[in-house]
Amino acid sequence: MFGPVACVGAGRLGPALLRRWHDAGIPVLGILGRDDEKTDAALRFCTVGRRLSSYGELSAAEIVLLGVGDQDLAGLAVDAAAAGAVKPGSLWLHCSGVHGLEVLAPLAEKSARLAAMHPLCPVPDREIGYRSLAGKAALIESAAADRACLQELAESCGLLPVHLDRPIDRALYHAACSLAANGLTSLVDLSTGMFRSISGLEPEQIEPMLSGLMAGSLQACSEVGSSAALSGPVARGDHRVLAEHLAALEIGTGSEVYRSLMLHALKMALVAGQVNQSQASAIEETLRGHGEAAADG
Repeated sequence: MFGPVACVGAGRLGPALLRRWHDAGIPVLGILGRDDEKTDAALRFCTVGRRLSSYGELSAAEIVLLGVGDQDLAGLAVDAAAAGAVKPGSLWLHCSGVHGLEVLAPLAEKSARLAAMHPLCPVPDREIGYRSLAGKAALIESAAADRACLQELAESCGLLPVHLDRPIDRALYHAACSLAANGLTSLVDLSTGMFRSISGLEPEQIEPMLSGLMAGSLQACSEVGSSAALSGPVARGDHRVLAEHLAALEIGTGSEVYRSLMLHALKMALVAGQVNQSQASAIEETLRGHGEAAADG
């Protein structure tokens, strides 16, 4: 059984993880936050723990979760180490996708064990995060001696741990995460706007249309891979339909996003052998020709 867990930060992900750990029977010490009102709200959400008033109180925790912004981690590590917050041998972990363990180096100098656990799950608010974390992957970085501990800690809140065996390009990794999550969210917004511009379609009709297309595409990618899952006019080599699409789209963000994504889809279709070189040339000319016209306009 793990010892008490404390969290620094009263935002979205930290309290969601605390509540899941509490559900799993792990004792929760409390939350250290900048704003008392927000911290109390986070504690009410967690249904357990108390408001911590200083770094020094963190020394009572066996595990300290750093649920603060990426830009605040380095300063927090320096301040907490200087304030005597580290109980020797305690585990300090952050949930940033941008940083590895090096950002917490001042804590290691005070005999803390370090780890990073980045859940690959959008957390727009605490409640959604709490409900959504189960079954999602989490990238884990830790010392080899702590791997089993992190495995159990991740699984106790429903996450599927993916352990790093070697350093990675964190910026590229985080860009991929952002594109998969925020890029999809942006596509939902753009597609919704296009559907809304069609007379007669109501919001309650649009939602199942979008979710069916996107969920179906994700399922197909999971089953056969992204290249084989590609469908639509690019996969059919139909440059005429693509020209009609571009003509229907207003010049601006929607048309530029569409053009960029369809150019990438063309690369996928070539790799998968869905189109020949002649078809690919016609599609590329159509997409790039409309893109240049849009830029000139």
